[in-house]
Amino acid sequence: ETGATGVGGFTIAGTNINITGAGIRGNPYIVSSASIVKVTSAYVISSTDQTILANTIIAGFTLTLPTAASSTGRIIVIRKTDDTNNVLTFSQAVEISELISFTTLNFNTTIRIQSDGTDWYKID
Repeated sequence: ETGATGVGGFTIAGTNINITGAGIRGNPYIVSSASIVKVTSAYVISSTDQTILANTIIAGFTLTLPTAASSTGRIIVIRKTDDTNNVLTFSQAVEISELISFTTLNFNTTIRIQSDGTDWYKID
């Protein structure tokens, strides 16, 4: 294939690269080319999106998260990039603990969320 590169017996083409396997002492490793997206209106997070830069300076909007059930182990970084009080809304609750969750952000911050197969959890 033109423009493809062979790596360890694998042929990789394109700009998004994901390699998984057994690393040192059997520990899994993941090498990934991060996909970053800037959004200013309602957006459905795709299977290749890893970082979302959400700018609500004009108006608040909703980010539609993938279902937690179809995203076990997946980590997504979300940054609200503006300093307005406009609300960034999530289509599903993000758990902070077993008793506390949130569905909106109205201040400039970065969160990382990860799916456990049932819910999305803020991991930092």
